[in-house]
Amino acid sequence: MALFEAGITLDENHCRDIIGLLKDVQKGLTIEEISKKTGLSRITTTKYLSSLFVAGHVDMRKTGPAKVFTLSKRLPVDQILSQSSDLLLILDEFSIVRDISDSFSQMFGIAIEDLKHKNIAATSIGADLFDRIRDPARKGLSGIKSVVNTWIPVGKEWKAFQIRIIPLVFSWGDKGILVEFEDRTDGMMAEEENALLADLVDASPAAIVVYDFRGKVLYSNKKNLNLLGYSLAEFLELDSSRINIPGSADNIAERIKEIRNGEEVTYEVLYCHKDGRHIPLEIHARVVRWGDREVIITIATDISERKKAERVLRESNQRFADIINFLPDPTFVVDSEGRVIAWNCAIEEMTGVKTSDIVGKTNYECSVAIYGKNRPLLVDLIFNDDPEVRKLYRHLHKYECTFTAETLLDRLECKERILWLKASPFYDQTHQITGAIESIRDITDWWPHPRRKKPCRDVGAARGPAYWSFGLGSGSDTCREVVG
Repeated sequence: MALFEAGITLDENHCRDIIGLLKDVQKGLTIEEISKKTGLSRITTTKYLSSLFVAGHVDMRKTGPAKVFTLSKRLPVDQILSQSSDLLLILDEFSIVRDISDSFSQMFGIAIEDLKHKNIAATSIGADLFDRIRDPARKGLSGIKSVVNTWIPVGKEWKAFQIRIIPLVFSWGDKGILVEFEDRTDGMMAEEENALLADLVDASPAAIVVYDFRGKVLYSNKKNLNLLGYSLAEFLELDSSRINIPGSADNIAERIKEIRNGEEVTYEVLYCHKDGRHIPLEIHARVVRWGDREVIITIATDISERKKAERVLRESNQRFADIINFLPDPTFVVDSEGRVIAWNCAIEEMTGVKTSDIVGKTNYECSVAIYGKNRPLLVDLIFNDDPEVRKLYRHLHKYECTFTAETLLDRLECKERILWLKASPFYDQTHQITGAIESIRDITDWWPHPRRKKPCRDVGAARGPAYWSFGLGSGSDTCREVVG
C-alpha cells in the first residue's frame, strides 16, 4: 500500500504493524494503546490512523472521550480503485495524480506508474484530457460538483465521455477532486444524430407532426407551429380532432385505420388556425417506429395557393363554357390529345348527344356523334395537316392557323345537309398548342335548288364563281364543282 500525509509517503511497515495489531484485537484499540505497542508518538500514530481510516483500512468509533480503531470491513480505496470498472482519477489541488483505477489505465492505454505522482498536464494524455476538464476541476477544488460532456482522443479514435468532478479532502486536509469518466460514445453519437435530425426537421419547409394512435400530438416542428399559429406547449395540449375543422375531423378514425393497414396514405384536409382561419393541407401519413412504439408521422404541405389556382381555373373554365354555350353555332373543343373538353348546347341539339356523355371522349366518339361514322374532323388538321384529311373537304382554306371548309352531312336518319366548318387552335403561355375549337354551320339553305341548272346569283356572289352542287334529292352522294 502507498499512503500519503501532506505529500510525504508514510512508512508501509508501520502501516502493516498497526493493521496487524488490530487483526489480533478484534474489539479494537485506542490511539494510546496503539502508540505504546508500536513505539510511535501519539501524534505520529494519529496521522497513520487517519490515513488508514481515509484509505478504508480501519474503522473508528467513539467510546466516551476515546477513539477506538478496529480493522475495517470496508474495501480500502486502493482496492476499490483496482476492482472498480469505473474510470476513476484522483487529483490534488496541484493537478498531481494521487491514484487511478485499473479501468482508467486500460481505457487510455497508459500504465499506472506513468501517471501516479505526476502532474496530469505533463503526462501523455494530459494535453488532450486536462484542457477539457480544467474549468470543472477548478470548480471542484472550490467545492462545486460539476458534469461535462466532451470528446477525448483514445488511441486512434475519439470517444465521448460524461465526466463528473467530485470535490474531496485528503486526510491531511488538502483539497482534491475525484474525476469519474463514463464512456457514452454510442449514446452521445445517437444524441448528436438526433439533434441533427431535429434541426433538419425544424428547417423543413413541410409541416411535420407526430401523433399516437389516439390522435394525441407527440411532436411538432416549427413550420407546423408557424403555420397554425400555436406555441409548442399549446400545440402539445391538442389532439387531431381539435386541429381539424368539424367536417374534416369526422374522417380521423377511418384515416388512422387506413394508415395502420397501409404503407402510406395521402389525403387533403382542412386544419383550423388558432385564429379560426381554415388552411387546406395535403397530408402524407405513415406508421413509423419512435423509440419503443409505433406512431403516425404526418408531413403536410400548405395547398392554399394551389386551391386558389384551382378555383380560378374552375371559374375560368366555367366562363369559357358559358361563352361556348352562348354561341349560336354548334361548337366543340378538344385538348391536345383530341379529347372533348367542351360541347355546347347547339351541338347537343344538332347531334342529340348530351355534354355529360361526350366530354372526356376522343375525336372518334365526336365524329360518330356528328357524322354517324368514324371519320377525321377538320379540327384534326390543327394538330396534323394531313393531305388525306384535306380530301374530305371542299373549299378548304387556311389563313394563318385557322382552317375553313365545307363538307356533306349524309346521315341515314336525316336529309343530306351542307356544313360550313371553321377550326382554330388555342395556345398556352409558351405558345404551345394545347387544344382546338371547331364550329359548324348548316348552309344548306344558302345553296341553289338541286334541280336548277344554274347557280343562284346571290349565292354565287356570296361564295364566288365556283360552288358545290350536292345532288340533294337526286340520290347522288357525289358533288361537282359548278362554274358560273
